[in-house]
Amino acid sequence: MRVMCLLLILSLSAGCTTITANKSSAEQMPEHWQTESGQRLPQVKDVDLSTWWGQFGDERLNTHIKMVIEANHDLKLAKSRVIESRELRNARQGFLAPQIDATASYSRVRQSQNASTFPPLAGSRSNYTMINSGLEASWELDLYGGVRAGVDVADAELKVSELDGYAIRIAVIAEAVRNYVELRVLQQQLLAAEENSSSSQSIEDIVTIKESNGLVPLLDVYRAEAERSSADAEVARLEGEVERVKNRLAVLAGQRPGALSAVLGSGMVPHVPDTVGLYAPAELLSRRPDILKAEQEVIAASGRVKISRTDLYPRVSLLGSIGTQSISLSNLFAAGSNYWAAGPSIRFPLFNFGRLKSLVKAEEARQQQAVVGFEKSVLTALEDVESSIVLYIRSEERRRHLASAVEAALQARKQAEDLYQSGIGDYLPVLDTRRTHADLRVQLHQAEGNAAKALIGLNTSLGGGWDVVQHVVSNQ
Repeated sequence: MRVMCLLLILSLSAGCTTITANKSSAEQMPEHWQTESGQRLPQVKDVDLSTWWGQFGDERLNTHIKMVIEANHDLKLAKSRVIESRELRNARQGFLAPQIDATASYSRVRQSQNASTFPPLAGSRSNYTMINSGLEASWELDLYGGVRAGVDVADAELKVSELDGYAIRIAVIAEAVRNYVELRVLQQQLLAAEENSSSSQSIEDIVTIKESNGLVPLLDVYRAEAERSSADAEVARLEGEVERVKNRLAVLAGQRPGALSAVLGSGMVPHVPDTVGLYAPAELLSRRPDILKAEQEVIAASGRVKISRTDLYPRVSLLGSIGTQSISLSNLFAAGSNYWAAGPSIRFPLFNFGRLKSLVKAEEARQQQAVVGFEKSVLTALEDVESSIVLYIRSEERRRHLASAVEAALQARKQAEDLYQSGIGDYLPVLDTRRTHADLRVQLHQAEGNAAKALIGLNTSLGGGWDVVQHVVSNQ
């Protein structure tokens, strides 16, 4: 009894020691974006990027993203994982309260006459029935905060699961918008290829007539035929690419391949707005799910350190049971059948301190890894935004230059064709100017798509695509 009291006193005094979890901290964030391109864009304090794809002003795109958010299977899986984490957290919280179980048993017993060192008492029976019913309770006293720390870890893991879901949402939306832009680029390229094929056929017809009249050599006919066949081949390739991207967009929206062909239709490449706003770099800490996730992983690691440290101290539990026991069902609930028991239980680690201390050091190392991971996520986020800003600015510049080049190439092509049809010019300039114009049109449509994709990357790097305010409110 004295030993039990001494251990209880030691455990209570040890419980007075406060075990604090390390808190994550970020390095001082810059006030402004560092690249020259970043300084060319306006910095806005309140930028709502939760529905950033609306910047393109494309209603079909908005409708498709709504379908993706509602039916995408990756998002459904992410929601299910959040539910799983929430229930695990609730289960962990249950350990803060006493655990009470109801018990009942029925057994038929026969005692061995050869296993007893004492002769059976007169009137005693070797065969009898034993019936039990009652309640058993146990409660581990959270003297050092280990159980509470376990709940805190579960809270952090729940938030990690939620932030994982937000990160998946951002990635899925970005992929859907990117594929939508790619579809429009391919459709415009297909339209240009079809126009090129039609005009190539017209040129071939003209060349064939001239050759039959002896005005041009047969070589020009072969060149015109090759040009027209090449244009037809490009049309076939682009038609296949268009169908492939449509299938991908359908699957992203939770539909079977080809189901959204009519809904998607055809259209222009989404127009990039003339100006976009950026928020300050410091806001990345509260807008990027990956940074918030890394912060929660630090909190969870700190909680695990606290749990491992509490294993070094005694565990004190209160145990109790109450019920009835009888050899006959008729008097199971009689006054004489009642029993009860209550008392403390203390378990103190004596000869395994080396193992437990090593486990503590291992958790501390994992905590340090989580801190380093958090710092890395901040630096990676800054890199993503800075690089996305440069890509966005340069993509827009390239698009504008190519638009001017296409216009100039069109004028050169028209002049070469007019000279050839009038009999003044040769066919070779026609061939060269047509190829140059066709190539530049392909590059222009690709540049339009790259500019739109650069804007997608910029909004994604800024953490756009989820409701930050709603997340903050739900976690208060």
